Amino acid sequence: MNSSLATLVRLRACAGRLGQVGCRHCSRDTRILVEESTTLRSGDALNSTGDTELPQGDNTDAMDPANILAALDPVMTKHCGSGHCLSVCKVVFDGQQLWKARVSVPWPKELSVDAVTSSKKESVKIASARMCSALQEIGLLKNVKLGPALEAAGEPCPLRTSSKGTSPARNPVQNGTLLPSRTEQQLYHNGTPTPPAPTQLPSAQSREVARGNATAPSQRLKSWSQKRELGRCKSILHNIYAHVSKLKDDRSLMPVYYSNLYQADVATWTAKVAVRWPRELMYEGSARNKAEAEALAAKALIQYLVTKGHVDSDLSPKTASDQEVRRHKSQRIAPVSVTLPEASVHEMEHLLKEFEALVASAPRLRNDDHEDEAACIDMSQNTVAGGDKELHDIMTGQLLKSPNEHNARRDRELLSKAEKSWLYKTTYTYQRARTELPIYPYREEILGTINRKRVVVICGETGSGKTTQVPQFIFEDHVREGAGSRCNIVITQPRRFAAISMAKRVAKERREELSDTVGYQVRLSKQLLTLRGGMLFCTVGILLRHLQHNADLLGVSHVIVDEVHERDVCTDFLLALLRALLSSNTSIKVILMSATINAEKFSEYFDDAPVIRIPGRTHPVTQFFLEDLIAQNIVTKAAFEKCRDDSVKIVPDVLSYLMEMKPPGAILCFLPGWNEINKVRAELCKRAPPKFHEWILPLHSRLHYHEQQKIFGTPPSDVRKVILSTNLAETSITVEDVTYVVDTGLHREQRFNPSTGVSVLGTFPTSQASVHQRAGRAGRVRPGESYHLFTRDMLSTWDEFKRPEIQTIDLTRVALDAKLFCPHMSVEDVLSLVPDPPTPEMITKAIKDLQDMGLMNDNAQLTDLGHHVCHFATTPQLAKAVIYGALLGCLDGVVSTVSLLAEAANLFAIKRTSEGASRNKEIKRCFDTVGTSDHMALSQIFFRWNELMPGAEQLSFCQRNELSSFGLEVGKGMGDDFVNTLRRVMAKIDASSKPPATKHWGLGLNNRRDDRQLVLAALTAGLYPNVLRVLQGKIKKNQIMREGVEFACLDQKLAAISEDSLLHRTPPVYEHPWLIYYSALQPSAYQRTTVYDCSMVTSLHVLLFSGLGTHKKEGYLFDEHAKAPTDTDQGCLVVDEQRLLTFRCSERDADLIWRWRRMIDYIIDLHISMEQWEANGPEETFLRRELWPRIVDATSSLLSHCS
Repeated sequence: MNSSLATLVRLRACAGRLGQVGCRHCSRDTRILVEESTTLRSGDALNSTGDTELPQGDNTDAMDPANILAALDPVMTKHCGSGHCLSVCKVVFDGQQLWKARVSVPWPKELSVDAVTSSKKESVKIASARMCSALQEIGLLKNVKLGPALEAAGEPCPLRTSSKGTSPARNPVQNGTLLPSRTEQQLYHNGTPTPPAPTQLPSAQSREVARGNATAPSQRLKSWSQKRELGRCKSILHNIYAHVSKLKDDRSLMPVYYSNLYQADVATWTAKVAVRWPRELMYEGSARNKAEAEALAAKALIQYLVTKGHVDSDLSPKTASDQEVRRHKSQRIAPVSVTLPEASVHEMEHLLKEFEALVASAPRLRNDDHEDEAACIDMSQNTVAGGDKELHDIMTGQLLKSPNEHNARRDRELLSKAEKSWLYKTTYTYQRARTELPIYPYREEILGTINRKRVVVICGETGSGKTTQVPQFIFEDHVREGAGSRCNIVITQPRRFAAISMAKRVAKERREELSDTVGYQVRLSKQLLTLRGGMLFCTVGILLRHLQHNADLLGVSHVIVDEVHERDVCTDFLLALLRALLSSNTSIKVILMSATINAEKFSEYFDDAPVIRIPGRTHPVTQFFLEDLIAQNIVTKAAFEKCRDDSVKIVPDVLSYLMEMKPPGAILCFLPGWNEINKVRAELCKRAPPKFHEWILPLHSRLHYHEQQKIFGTPPSDVRKVILSTNLAETSITVEDVTYVVDTGLHREQRFNPSTGVSVLGTFPTSQASVHQRAGRAGRVRPGESYHLFTRDMLSTWDEFKRPEIQTIDLTRVALDAKLFCPHMSVEDVLSLVPDPPTPEMITKAIKDLQDMGLMNDNAQLTDLGHHVCHFATTPQLAKAVIYGALLGCLDGVVSTVSLLAEAANLFAIKRTSEGASRNKEIKRCFDTVGTSDHMALSQIFFRWNELMPGAEQLSFCQRNELSSFGLEVGKGMGDDFVNTLRRVMAKIDASSKPPATKHWGLGLNNRRDDRQLVLAALTAGLYPNVLRVLQGKIKKNQIMREGVEFACLDQKLAAISEDSLLHRTPPVYEHPWLIYYSALQPSAYQRTTVYDCSMVTSLHVLLFSGLGTHKKEGYLFDEHAKAPTDTDQGCLVVDEQRLLTFRCSERDADLIWRWRRMIDYIIDLHISMEQWEANGPEETFLRRELWPRIVDATSSLLSHCS
């Protein structure tokens, strides 16, 4: 030791105050690579007084900590036999090699401290200094000044990462003690970073300067500081201010850095960052290199912004105060200014005076106190009193007659034909196949039970033959008895494809042509029987429409409801009607057929009806689940992890395995939707040889029937057939050669949320019963195999049976039907009769929507308009639009639009995906060059297609424009159906007239077919309350983006526009603040509602045609921000008391608009009134036939001048 530097130090043994400084454990990404250990000991002894002489020099403030520890070694050796110990090793932390030094002393108590830096020398120096600090803290080193020594022992910052490598930084000194660096806190605290200490922020002033290396992050920066390294601070600050400068359109708001190098004992960089938002600020940082100093300054500024609330926890800037946001929200829903074009004012005043004078001087044109609408309805037939009460036969479409000689002749013909066919039943292939079906031995039991009971439930496994054989059993039994013409069986199917397929199958088994004893009827297609006596397959919806006109199903002997377990809304509603019908039609028989074990539910519903159970095919089906596929290496574990979220991802792998490794047999794969079918098919076509491509067949309801029929074809012997289907293949149809089934366990459906009024479109697990049903599709001709892309544990958590559709959909259509069939009962009471009633909230929402549309009154009774809408086989919104289109003289323009709206999802060959959205948008723009209406684009597509010759020309048009020919054909059929329904409605309104009765509507139905504004007016009336208001200025996280827009529904919830809509614009500029739309879906429960196919309309469209009426608010407007009314000298108009549908205009304009709306409503009500017109005088005739056409022309001109 250097004795010239000695000084006296008193050693005090204060073992009770000793504590371990530093942790012995290394954790989190720490791995010892090389250990280089050095032990320094000294045997110097202390004198008996406990004092020793330490080295001393000219400056005792700068004593080396290593020398101090060496001077203490004799004391420690005397007490414990050894002095202090120093060990140094390399460690790896977050991918960086660092040096770790540990100093240990054995006396007065075992004590160790560590230091971790990027330099071996620095780590030794810091560890020694920390040990001296710890000894001094407990009073062991009394007179030694350690502060300068500790400050001299700076350590490099090990977490500094940049392209230049690692840079040093000092550890802060507090009360003479060297504190652990952030790296050491992370390294030693069980692998978890120690929360940063609170920061003392500078006081607010016009120009602030703070040192970044002297302040730790605030508590509000805790999550941020744990996630982001120091090196990212500059980029984070840049992103914050880039956003601010963009929002404020001021690039001078970007941060500016100033740096200086100071040469002292150690070179030090000092950097300052200056900004002008939220006010002029400057923060400073110091380090041993420039980049780190700037990062420290940026970190200090970020910390200030977070603490003061100028950025949120995600480091997004808040450029507007809460008060500014509230003010902006109030301003953007303020009343919309409206001004009438001066060119239209004079004509409006003239027509209003003429109308008001006529109404004032003439007798009451309409008795507002008329009796309830139900009094005008003949409830036994569900038709207007005085209308055509002659019933049409459901089986033949002809007038229903009483039994006569002709029927007897039909009985003899049927019996003779049957006797001839029975002679060949042992040799004819189909007859022999019938006897081999599992259901055939139960024939007599089934017939006996049906003869004894009014209602029978037949539960048959898949492939048992119940769908094709039960109707034939019943009919053949009646033919044998000579009563074939009196046996008229209606068999319902849940889907069009199944109804047509089953009818053709049964006719083929009977060696007959359709229309002999077997027929079918689905929407837009039918082949009815030529004579009574036979079987009619139809969809459930068709039978419900027949029930509207033939409430007791007269002329029908048996109703067979097949696939009753599907629980679609039409089937459940039909069951409720059939249960009531049993008491009014005592001769009819009802047979329910189900493929699941849930038959007891339906048996109980029909007063414990008998149940007959039929087994399925005897061929076994081996089931494999996901864990089995992994064990057999069909699916890898990596693919299994993907499959947890989306089983569709591994479908191509499983199908490829089956196609290559398994014996011959068709494969049926169940997928949730059309997009998945296309993706899997595209992937299989890449993997399979070309000869397989035409036999990889999609099966979906959007395909034409002839395309669907391909699944029954037989491929060449060296080609395997693969069917990619939705749950369409679960039901009655059976493909005989299917041997393998691949089941994703998924299905897609819409689930209506009554609180938002929007359906959530999602992919959900199917039910256990559906899994059983799908597996049963294999093994029809040989033992089969079913591959389930989910585990057994997953299956055990799924619902046992499918959730009834009536509990998941919008009930507006169902509520209308409930009032149509049961006018003297409330909607709640009617729907309580179905097997599983919907929730009261869903019923209340449906009634409220119908009242908003003017289809129900305040007592939840159908209005005149509601009675007419009921007869249309579409949604209430589209039906109302058709009626308004006829009244405004633009029927074809409206029908062409609404018919395609109902089929919009199937119109474009490119589906609504992110890839196809832009292409579909381009196609629409070709047909609506104005670019403001998807609806008008659809109308023009239909007109252009319909003008071409059917066949090659129309097909070429669809190919050029990437449209679905089948979708357009279906749309045309629906449009024709709408027009025919409208004519029947018009004929019923004037019972004395016969179709078309167009003269009584005051103008031709199509005089203004191409009038764009009137078509939009009819759509505005029909689609309400589906209205969006365009809100200027987008608000996001306390930022007001002035150039952006948002879209609000009438409940003020925000929505988004679909990317394939013409109204999805960049930049978002809208000439008018109103959009009307038909369909809206919520992609998930956590996303905004997405609106499809919308049109921009003017404020006058909304004022004159939306809602139940427009009202004047005298003398005030409501200030949303102040939550109070404010005086104004302008007029205020409000539609249906909707806060968003408020308008501001001059008093003159407000009065004219209000009176014009009342006039339009008055005359429309007069047109659709169900009262007889013969009692009215010439005033009404003049109003409807002379004045109304002039009003419509003036309205068209008014709307055009505002557009």
